[in-house]
Parts: sequence; C-alpha cells; structure tokens
Amino acid sequence: MNSAPHSESRWEELQDKLQRALAEIARAAQRIGLSEREVDMVAALFANHLLMARTSRLRDLSVDTTIREFARAAAYEGRQIPETLREMDARLKSTLDALSQQRPTAEGRQR
Repeated sequence: MNSAPHSESRWEELQDKLQRALAEIARAAQRIGLSEREVDMVAALFANHLLMARTSRLRDLSVDTTIREFARAAAYEGRQIPETLREMDARLKSTLDALSQQRPTAEGRQR
C-alpha cells in the first residue's frame, strides 16, 4: 500500500492551515498597530515556531547537522530567532510603557 498520496494531501492540508493562521496573525498584528515589517517578523516567528516543534519531534537533536540546519532555516532577514525575539521584546516593552503613560489615573488625568 502506497501512503504517499495521503502524506501529500496531509502536507497540503497543513500548509493551508499555516497560511490561514499567518493571515489571521497578520490581521491581528495590524489591528494593534504593528508596522508591515513587524507584522512580517511576527509571522516569521510563528512559522519558525512550527518548524522548531516539527524538528524536535522528527529529528535527532543530538546530531550537529540537525541543529545547524534548523539555525539556518530559523532566521528572519538573516538574523537568528533569539535576536529577532529580543528586538520584538524591546518593542513590546516600549509600546507598553507608552500606553501606560497614556492611561488615565483615578482622578481622570493622564499620567
């Protein structure tokens, strides 16, 4: 029995789900005011998260080649994921600080 057609259809189904999820992520990120570049960065982080989960399930993590291949694949604009996460974290903290300065106090004034 050949399972290739089933595997291919499953792969296409997963790709379709990924594309729908990425579109929803983009809509949500735009709603909260992220720039186009930031929306792309969030989408890349999400897609690489799935790659990381798949790699950890299906590949031997004790093999150096596996780690190198993942590190090469898990990049955004040529930067590794930890660097991208640090940048997103800094932007999020900056946004939250700005929002907290705009929040009304109990007396109705902004901080």
